[in-house]
Amino acid sequence: MKRAYANGILLDGTEQMEPVRGKVLLTENDKITAIADAGANLDGYEVIDLRGGYLYIYGGMLILGGGLAVLIEFLINLTFQIHETLFWSFYPMVAGIVLGLMLIVIAICKPLRESLHRKFFL
Repeated sequence: MKRAYANGILLDGTEQMEPVRGKVLLTENDKITAIADAGANLDGYEVIDLRGGYLYIYGGMLILGGGLAVLIEFLINLTFQIHETLFWSFYPMVAGIVLGLMLIVIAICKPLRESLHRKFFL
């Protein structure tokens, strides 16, 4: 299967490496075959846009942050035997889940992501 990964940032792995934008990574059967300029002919390739990936990362971090609040309260209650139930950690957990899911939905829905990009320059 031929794939072209576009809108990513390439790093060459050297000590003085500089991030390279405007390139397309071409693969065939999961092996890199070439690195082409962004305007290259991509006929026969499945194009994968890497631009929205950071939204998945931030969304996942917010969801995990909410779970971390619950874990902290649980460990405090377990260690110091303050309460038998969770009180305050419910609120940051819900906020983290809602905001994280919102970012993931924005990342999935390309028209919404492009509209927000035009309005807020994200």
